[in-house]
Amino acid sequence: SLNDGLVAYWKFDEEVTSGTRYDSVGQSNALDSATIPYIAGKLGNASAPDALNETFNVTTNSSIEYSGDFTVGGWYYSGDVGSAQWIASKAVSYGGASEWYFTETSGVVSFHAGDCASSNSTALSARTWYFLVADYTASTKACRFRFNNGTVVSGTGTVLPTVQNGPLAFG
Repeated sequence: SLNDGLVAYWKFDEEVTSGTRYDSVGQSNALDSATIPYIAGKLGNASAPDALNETFNVTTNSSIEYSGDFTVGGWYYSGDVGSAQWIASKAVSYGGASEWYFTETSGVVSFHAGDCASSNSTALSARTWYFLVADYTASTKACRFRFNNGTVVSGTGTVLPTVQNGPLAFG
């Protein structure tokens, strides 16, 4: 099954009025910060945040906390390309330490874990689906990022991500 070994998995296909987006494999339900509509997704429906204040937040809990190596991935709908935007993050402290995050800036997607960073080299097209997957290896402080099943890009940091026991956010 595709769900084997997953800690959490969100379809984001619930009715707009629900306010809660349910974790399909665990108990890490996401709450939306606004009434976020949905669009046709890769499988069924998908949520479509279209403003900076529209996010999904998962309250910190033991199932989404980690120590050491991890992998994170999912489908991303680019929306309007060109402005800097957060795609997903775990315990990001603006201007400070973070565990990990995906961003899109000027049509380029980057993955960061601690001070390790890797970016795709293909500019995004507006209103297009992309598959993002990244992993981090604590023993080498290395991060790898694969965009649309293309070439793996990697980086190496000097410090481990700061585990902050903070929320997980999508938006």
